[in-house]
Amino acid sequence: MPFPAVFDGTGSSPALIDSRLLINRDQEHGKSSLLALDSATGKTLWETPRPGFFSSYATPILWRRGPTSDVVLSGSYRVVGYDLNTGHERWSARGTEALSVCATPVVDADYLYFMSYSFGGGKVQTYR
Repeated sequence: MPFPAVFDGTGSSPALIDSRLLINRDQEHGKSSLLALDSATGKTLWETPRPGFFSSYATPILWRRGPTSDVVLSGSYRVVGYDLNTGHERWSARGTEALSVCATPVVDADYLYFMSYSFGGGKVQTYR
């Protein structure tokens, strides 16, 4: 697997979720993606391109809501929920800044929390 082109080096961690190794591959030059590998074999299960995401150091997380399981990943300008089994984008929410998104989203029983630094004037948004 080629090493991605990134602005400040790597910083995200792979996440082991339901027998899938999920890797944030956001990078410059339009080659960003979210990659899911079978943790037992190393074979690619899916890879979802992330055009417009050129810098992110966040780690993918799992957000379960009833029967729905989303992989959530923050990146340039927005946070996105992907179907755990297929990698298809289900939803997105704007609110992160453009470069060097570092904070990994967190969840509790009811809410998803995501954050990013701002140069001022940003509002806190909540999603359920």
